[in-house]
This record gives sequence, structure tokens and C-alpha cells, in this order.
Amino acid sequence: MVSVLGKLHDLESFRNAVVNFNILPKKVVSAAVFLFIGAEACVVMFLLIGRDLLTSGFILAVLLLVIFSIAIYSVLHRRIQTRCNCFGADSTLVSAVDLYRNGILIFICLAGLVSLQAVDTMTTLSIVEYGLIALIAAVFLLILLNMRDIITLFK
Repeated sequence: MVSVLGKLHDLESFRNAVVNFNILPKKVVSAAVFLFIGAEACVVMFLLIGRDLLTSGFILAVLLLVIFSIAIYSVLHRRIQTRCNCFGADSTLVSAVDLYRNGILIFICLAGLVSLQAVDTMTTLSIVEYGLIALIAAVFLLILLNMRDIITLFK
């Protein structure tokens, strides 16, 4: 959700990032931008709705993360100095940290898919359990969003 809202808040920055990645022809960039944001919004909706849409949500999330990772790797390999704007307008340049973050997110999505296969019935959680899961997710999100700074701190 953070990614979708960040990109929508400054759509032009995300569009410029896609242009600067120099992968897509300029005439399809605007359509691709809306496609990416729409697909990310679908992931959020699928995961929030849950039940039968969870599998689709996790698969779509992995697909998007793989596409974004390939694009980031391409930028790094071609030594293009540009911003990712992965979560909205940002002044930091694309780096290997973005690949590590995506790798972690891909692992989490795949773990979610595996856990869905392991559970026969959907159990009902209490409001306290939902609150605890939300708190853990919020802390993890803060760590992921600040991963570049955390890594710099320990260098």
C-alpha cells in the first residue's frame, strides 16, 4: 500500500524513473506506469480481501517484484545513475540494496504461498491477534523502507 500511495502522490517522479531506467520505449511508459500501479493496487486488494484471492495476490506480488528486480539489475549492470522511486519520490539512487529488499519481499511472498498450502482450513483470528500481526508488519515495513540507512549505519 505504501508503494501505491507513494507513486500516486508523485506520479511524475515515478514516470521519470521508468523513463530513466531506459528499458521501455517512451511511447509505452505512461501505460506501463499505470499498469504497474494498478497491479500493485490489485496485490493490496487481493491480500486484504484474503480467502480465495490470497494465492493470486502472492503470485502477482512475486511477478511484480521479479520484473522490478530485473529492471533494477539492468540499471545497475548498465551503470545508469537514476532514482528508483520504488515507494514514491526519493532522492537516493538505485543500488544493490533495492535488489536485497526485493529478494526479501519475494521470499516473504513465497513463504506466504507455502503457508497457504500447509493450512487446510482458514482459522479465525481474534482482534488482538490481528493487532499483533499488524504491529509486526509495521515494524518490518519500517525496517525495509529504511534498509539503506541501516546498512550505511553498520558500514
